[in-house]
Amino acid sequence: MLFSIILPTYNRAKMLPVAIESVLLQEYTNWELIIVDDGSTDNTKQVVQQYNDNRIKYIWQENQERSAARNNGINKASGNYICFLDSDDYLLSNHLAEFYSCIEQNGEKFAIYFCNTMCEYKGEISEVKQTYINTRNSIEFAFANTIGVPRVCIPTRYMLKHNFNPLISIGEDKDLWIRIASELNFIHNNKYTTVYKEHDNRSVSLSNTRSFIDTYHLLKQLRNKNSKHISSRIANKTISTALFNIAKSYIYLHMNGKAAEYILRSIFKCPFMKVNIHRVLLILSLWGGYKKQILNEYREA
Repeated sequence: MLFSIILPTYNRAKMLPVAIESVLLQEYTNWELIIVDDGSTDNTKQVVQQYNDNRIKYIWQENQERSAARNNGINKASGNYICFLDSDDYLLSNHLAEFYSCIEQNGEKFAIYFCNTMCEYKGEISEVKQTYINTRNSIEFAFANTIGVPRVCIPTRYMLKHNFNPLISIGEDKDLWIRIASELNFIHNNKYTTVYKEHDNRSVSLSNTRSFIDTYHLLKQLRNKNSKHISSRIANKTISTALFNIAKSYIYLHMNGKAAEYILRSIFKCPFMKVNIHRVLLILSLWGGYKKQILNEYREA
């Protein structure tokens, strides 16, 4: 078995078929799908049982949140590499084939492989453009860049060694990538092979300001823990962006006073970034209506 795909789910029975069928449609077929039901009270088990494929494994556990569910799936995996899928997202048919090709091209080198992603919003799918920040080492790269869980493919032995921290509910992936990056480099598979669905019930959405605030505090903690590997320049730039993301959430919620406060904090955290000109203009335009542009920027970030 080459790939083990871990899919945690909680009361998402209606969304689950799209995710499962996207795995069944994979061009590369040497995989297993481990669905970890995190204490669902809906008909999740019945939905899974409709699929008659011995590569699909169903595990039920008491509700412990997604990090514990992912860890449970990892511990049951028999594949050489771990991939992930969330129940409200799906894979394109070439997802595993492209990872397989990337792994072969790199001589089966142990690394944190990651792909590009697309976003589905109101039925329309678009590529998520992302510029990666140049860094000095893998830990700094993991700190400065956002790489969602369904985008990675990591050797199982390293996932078993490190695991997700169940005490972290937002940013648990960044915390884990940093720990694994102390041993592995990142290799970018630049194909767009995953799709996430944008909706207000996502753990990170503009309507959930708390998630952005928690991300900001986590970044400060990770910076302090890894100060030997993360420069002040990268730290300040990344934390400045986190503060600006809080501001964008407040704009979405029409809380312009709080938005202006966090825009100013983002500017003061890293005052020499070119984007600060845009942020100053944004403060001036807050009371003129800016919601549509912020939504577009958020989906492209």
